[in-house]
Amino acid sequence: MKLGIITDRVYPFYTGGYEYLIYNLATKFSRDWDVTVYSSMDDSEAEIGGAKFKKISNCYRYTNSKGNHNVYGAVRFLLNLRKNIETFNENDIIIMNSIPYLGYGNILRKLKVRRISLFHEAWFDYLTEMNFISRTAIHHEISKIVNNSNLLIAVSHATEDSLLHNYKAKNVSRIPIGIETKSIDCTPKEKKLDIVYIGRLAKIKHVDHIISAAKMLVSYLPDIRIGIAGDGEDQEMIEAMVKGLNLSKNISLYGRVNETEKYELLKSGKIFVLPSEREGFSISTLEAMCCGAVPIVAEPHYKEVFGSSDFVKNEMTGLYYRYGNIVELMDKIKTLMKDNDLYNKLRMNAINTAKQYDWNIVIKMYENAINSLLVS
Repeated sequence: MKLGIITDRVYPFYTGGYEYLIYNLATKFSRDWDVTVYSSMDDSEAEIGGAKFKKISNCYRYTNSKGNHNVYGAVRFLLNLRKNIETFNENDIIIMNSIPYLGYGNILRKLKVRRISLFHEAWFDYLTEMNFISRTAIHHEISKIVNNSNLLIAVSHATEDSLLHNYKAKNVSRIPIGIETKSIDCTPKEKKLDIVYIGRLAKIKHVDHIISAAKMLVSYLPDIRIGIAGDGEDQEMIEAMVKGLNLSKNISLYGRVNETEKYELLKSGKIFVLPSEREGFSISTLEAMCCGAVPIVAEPHYKEVFGSSDFVKNEMTGLYYRYGNIVELMDKIKTLMKDNDLYNKLRMNAINTAKQYDWNIVIKMYENAINSLLVS
């Protein structure tokens, strides 16, 4: 069977949550199927892990100064998609990575094969943060994607609920993102870091909240150790903030790290902090849990963008704090640093929960969903 996957970005040409998801889907499905990923890349084509990767447009800087998606690069990608409709129709099934850019719904409508749309987030209430034109256009586009798909896959309960209740979708399957639990050694390690963060240094991630909390924490815990890994448009600001607040002895900035370095860093941390204003899922949080780091996550204003709540349960596998409340974040960190019984309970629960998201389990869920679609 021929499976085509359309996505504007994919690992290894980009890094990020859904980029890794698409890469894993492609390489794992390629064991039994003929898989082609259509994406933005600099080379015209490549073969990686048994899957074929074909260029639709050149690689582009995928975020703007605010950390949001680069609309201009996405529009160029969309225009090139329209030129390749016949190529896409050579597949038996198309999976469309449904970032709500204008025109994706029309692309799906022109396809003659079975169509699956993959949703990481399905904004509705969150759209009130945008201007009238943007929120109207995105709402309309998500509706068109929903109406022109044979199957919708949501990566979290939050996204599934938004599709069902806000967009009246009927054909939704919830399938999470997997992690390679077999590659992660959960054996207790020496915790050299009190707090760790791994991810993009972008405005919507609000890594500066961790640094602000650290400035308050040093009054109580002068030897607190924090590790931050990742790069992005806020990197220079983060570096300047650490230096300006005289926290260089407490905070280490690692920049971008490879997979081996990532796991070693996560295993060395006691606590993983996720301060984002929105998250469709958060693979890094799930990987941190598998590595034995207890997560403290920001609870956003809108439930539809709280994807990490599927596996981070307050006072069961981690702790919540209200997004943007630095004092509350500091208090949660102090609680875990002082209460060993609570910390150990959350740590073991987090590890056991993370193991349930192994890729071998997740890929079977995808296979069942696709096979059901083929039968229907």
